[in-house]
Amino acid sequence: MTIRSGFAITILLSGVFGALILPSQSFAQVSGSSGGVVVTPETVPGEFIVKIKGQFGDQHTSKVFKHMRGRAKSHHSMPGMNIHHIKMTGRSSRKVLMDELRLDPSVEYVEPNYVIHLSQTSETEAQILSGEQTQIMSSGGSATYSQDSAPVKVAQSWSSATSPNSVIVAVLDTGLDYNHYVMTSTSGVWTNSSEIPSNGIDDDGNGFIDDVHGWNFASSTNNPMDDNGHGTHVSGIVLGIGQNILAATLSTSKIKIMPLKFMDSSGTGTTAAAVSAIYYAIANGAKVINNSWGGSGYAQSLNDALTYAYNHGLFIASAAGNYASNDDSSPLYPANLSIPSQLSVAATDNYDVLASFSSYGRSTVHVAAPGVSILSLYPGNSFAYLSGTSMAAPFVAGLAAQVLREAPQLTGYQVRQIITQSVDVVSGLANYVSTSGRVNALTTVQNAISSVSSQSFQPVYMEVSPVDNTSRSPQSMGCGTISAGALSKIFWSRGGGSGGMGSDVLGSILALLLLPLFAWSVVRSRWVTPEGRRFERFHMNSEVKLLRDGEELLGRLSTISEGGVSFLADMNLSKGELITLQISDPGKSDSIQVMGRIVWNNNDQAYGVQFGPMADHLLMKIRQWTQQLVPT
Repeated sequence: MTIRSGFAITILLSGVFGALILPSQSFAQVSGSSGGVVVTPETVPGEFIVKIKGQFGDQHTSKVFKHMRGRAKSHHSMPGMNIHHIKMTGRSSRKVLMDELRLDPSVEYVEPNYVIHLSQTSETEAQILSGEQTQIMSSGGSATYSQDSAPVKVAQSWSSATSPNSVIVAVLDTGLDYNHYVMTSTSGVWTNSSEIPSNGIDDDGNGFIDDVHGWNFASSTNNPMDDNGHGTHVSGIVLGIGQNILAATLSTSKIKIMPLKFMDSSGTGTTAAAVSAIYYAIANGAKVINNSWGGSGYAQSLNDALTYAYNHGLFIASAAGNYASNDDSSPLYPANLSIPSQLSVAATDNYDVLASFSSYGRSTVHVAAPGVSILSLYPGNSFAYLSGTSMAAPFVAGLAAQVLREAPQLTGYQVRQIITQSVDVVSGLANYVSTSGRVNALTTVQNAISSVSSQSFQPVYMEVSPVDNTSRSPQSMGCGTISAGALSKIFWSRGGGSGGMGSDVLGSILALLLLPLFAWSVVRSRWVTPEGRRFERFHMNSEVKLLRDGEELLGRLSTISEGGVSFLADMNLSKGELITLQISDPGKSDSIQVMGRIVWNNNDQAYGVQFGPMADHLLMKIRQWTQQLVPT
């Protein structure tokens, strides 16, 4: 099989193997520098992000916007999350306004608009080959083909799925060459059918004029054309899961790419642009999000946006990174976020082992996929070989789209389970990814077909922010964080006359005196003691299943309350780990699924799970059970 003649193949050789996008919003040590150099996070001057409490348009929103009047205005709002991208006006100080808003009880958090960059690579001059010189290896049979020599078995959708609907995959990247002949021949680009092209009117009322094929959040235009190359390559991999994009004859794709360009030609973007793109994807029907980018800096708004995507049933694929480092100890975001429908993806090479550049993590990186010398689309009707976890993630995103093609009722959480349960276990990955597996597309699609009658479900997710992330300054930690300086501002107004002890000093002294009391109130509200429990605990001897990265582990429940459970289990668990529980009532006639975080009870010498926010019907079920149980 050869690529059609007349089109070029571009081989990009890079010392870092590909273009993983790396945010620069971190306090990091520069590799190779003596003693380490602290890097100040790069932010967009005069801009920040604010999340307001309550619902968009209520008294909280009105109060905050009134607070900013004359000094700043909203550049873009995401009403469903009540998050706003703010730009300063005039000569007002951004820092002063942000500090004021952090003390405003109507504000949940304020953070700068961080700058995101493409990684620096030592890319050599591109080598051009003709199509006739490039052979594509076939894995055998007419239903499968391969873009590299690992036995991934990339499968075309050959099942009995007859729905005319396509699965929309939002690719957050540098855009897409939507004029590439593969995209036009397969109708692989998402089209907003509610928008009339080029009439200068926002026909569907979504806030974006003439957004026919996605949006350019980097320059706020309706043209998401790729002027870098990375986004087109990534999109071609997603599309290639559904059909052989290298074939002479192409068919209509069942996967549609929604190009959401949030990085410009130089590979520069912002947190606000990424968050806006995620919100757009959710609002406009995407079922899968691909993030072939990441960095060490944590942004609460990005966590919120992907949590919002989870709550709307989306699946998320994120690149694990190209640092050859352990994400468990050196986190990369968004891949390290504990979103239950997200998979962090490492890269394997042609020998089916972890690629030399790929980051890994026994707890935080979940699966591996091909990421070395991957052949895919490139702007200008050409093709290119690129390597990186940027290439591995879209394999998984496209695979998720295939699962949803077969079983469209599934949530992203269920898609994640199917993919992790369908991997090929590879011995060399045992200490590098939590499933010890590399994805198998054919097995995944077959298991998806078996799930066509499964009911839609997903557990309630308790959003978790990093606890020990030194890249976050106290000022950017969001809701509920008050420093001693902030306490002084609560009790004392600024100013003070000449002479004597200034009000700031008095305030600081008072804050220090009150700090132990304040600390005790926080500890008391967050820790439960036997004498002052928040929820009454009951003895309950029943079976519990722990669902974790495709595993189903059995345990025995000891106690239950509205706030959590304790149980006995012969397994290795990590304190703080996010996990899903399937709890059966004592008679095994009913069960519920809940999500929470692992804790350890020294007194009982037993594991426990602290529940996250819970739906009312699950809470009522626990209350019904405990009416018949004996208190501890």
